[in-house]
Amino acid sequence: MAGPISEQEREVRRNLAELKEKISMFLYNNFVNFERDKKIQLNGSEIRPHFFLNDHEVFIDCFRFAAPGNAEYDERLKLYDETGVKYLFLDFRNLADRNVDEFLKVKLPNLGVDVKK
Repeated sequence: MAGPISEQEREVRRNLAELKEKISMFLYNNFVNFERDKKIQLNGSEIRPHFFLNDHEVFIDCFRFAAPGNAEYDERLKLYDETGVKYLFLDFRNLADRNVDEFLKVKLPNLGVDVKK
C-alpha cells in the first residue's frame, strides 16, 4: 500500500492537471473534435495519449519535462516517430511561460488543424 504523496508530487500533479485543462479549453474554444486519454493501439502497443484530435489524427501529450532522458517522453517520441503519426508535446515550461495558447496556435496549423489566429 502506497503512503501519502509528497508535497512535491502534489505540485507536479496539480501542474499537469492545469496544463491539461488549458489545452482542453483551447481545443474546445477552437471547435476541435478531441478525446482525452483515448485508448489507442499503435505499433502493437496500447497507449493513452492525453489528447487525440479525432478529425486530424494528432496526438498531444503532456510531460513534466519533454526532453531526452525523461523515460516516458523518450518512449513516446520513439513510438510516434516509428509509426509516422502527427504529435505535439507540451511540458511545464509551457505552463511557466504562460504560452500554452500561443504554442498551440503556432504548432497545430502545421499539423493540419485549423485554429483561430
